[in-house]
Amino acid sequence: MTLKKKRALLVALIVLTVVFIWGNSLMPSSISHKVSGFVMKLIGLERETGGFGEKVVRKMGHFVEFFALGAELTLFLWLWEASRIWRTIILACCTMFFPIIDETLQGFNDRHSLIRDVWIDMTGFVLGCALMLVLQAIFRRLRERVLRRKEGERGDRKG
Repeated sequence: MTLKKKRALLVALIVLTVVFIWGNSLMPSSISHKVSGFVMKLIGLERETGGFGEKVVRKMGHFVEFFALGAELTLFLWLWEASRIWRTIILACCTMFFPIIDETLQGFNDRHSLIRDVWIDMTGFVLGCALMLVLQAIFRRLRERVLRRKEGERGDRKG
């Protein structure tokens, strides 16, 4: 697969992730609670409306959605080959922009915006970025080792 196709697929994935996140924020609370109940059934938790289990599931949803978004954006910027300073600026802005917009959207229906959710979203986003940066560093080191090994083999054949 060409780099251009990889970038295009990643952009599509990022757009779908943002649409998913913001679509959830635009849901009325009655539908949002039903979705949480469905997720709770999937993972085997008892349903108690407004209970601790539902709150944990909802907060984990915030975290996981933004973890994925942070990882996707970091990977996109790596494939885009943006300079380190531009990656840092873009990711720092996105860390704040997407969670704030997400919580703002909830104010357009019967749900409440919570600063705690912004912090959870930002934490998920940053940890998604961090995971991708660690994986990129590991990948880079492995690639360098392979290249050094190949160069060593070529040198042995010549000598």
